[in-house]
Amino acid sequence: MLDKDKYKYFAEKNEDIPIFSRPWWLDAVCDEGHWDVILYEKNNSICSSFPFFIKKKNIFKLSLLPRLTQKLGPYFVENEYLNDQKIYSYFSQELPYTNYFDQNCHHIINNPNLFISEGFLVNNMRTCIIENIKDTTKIKKNFSKNRKYDLNKAEENKLKIDYEVSPNLFYEEHTNNLRKRGLKINYSKKFINKLYEASLQNKSGKILGVYDNLKKYHALCFVVWDRNYAYLIGLTTNSNSLKLGASTYLIYKAIYAMIDKTKNFDFEGSMDENIYKFYSSFGTKTKNYFKIKKFNPNFFRYLFK
Repeated sequence: MLDKDKYKYFAEKNEDIPIFSRPWWLDAVCDEGHWDVILYEKNNSICSSFPFFIKKKNIFKLSLLPRLTQKLGPYFVENEYLNDQKIYSYFSQELPYTNYFDQNCHHIINNPNLFISEGFLVNNMRTCIIENIKDTTKIKKNFSKNRKYDLNKAEENKLKIDYEVSPNLFYEEHTNNLRKRGLKINYSKKFINKLYEASLQNKSGKILGVYDNLKKYHALCFVVWDRNYAYLIGLTTNSNSLKLGASTYLIYKAIYAMIDKTKNFDFEGSMDENIYKFYSSFGTKTKNYFKIKKFNPNFFRYLFK
């Protein structure tokens, strides 16, 4: 049996595998290339997996994160394997040759030397997480004064929440909001529809929106989840609506919508200081994670920045 087929069976039996590493997710997002996986087994039992995505750009072969995918990296069945250098060495040796490798790892992996010793460059990243969202008494209580003010403004403006926004509407609103800032969207309508349908079929995704009495949408978000985390993989806000409290109200409602589905809420974080400050104002904890890179040959680091 091929490792990929073995992994699909393994994922069906293991609910703790993050959503971004699940075969159905990878099937949906890897439209520009293909995905595969390396398995580390001991006594005929899988104890770690390492899915990856490969695409071509001109003459170069790249292994990157697929669009709207926060992380991949190695997954470990038991925490006792987290610092096993033999496993990291095996993965490093088995990864196919690429000119550029760039991937984010789960924040539970906290020893950069495990990658550095295998020739990877390691950058520290950060994400913002609300832990234990089932403790509802602390969610709003931990919001900053500005976020509580936003919620009051949303109430004053009589904003409403739509829990079943279509991917087409999300795409159109996101496109328009980016255009106002002189930016272009980096995925297609076909892509977001495919990902949304896959998320819906696997009961792991939802698009929410905030609108007013005139049915005008002011903010929308795409949230996906697995057994342990919900992830805010997309958020778009009309720049003319910033003073209405729409984004805060939307995130507040999105967090509560996840209470019966998962344990924690991950904002995905950002190295952009303004975005980071906004997310952290929801009473989050900052968690560091690693971005690992490798260049072949080494001077390619000057081409891929």
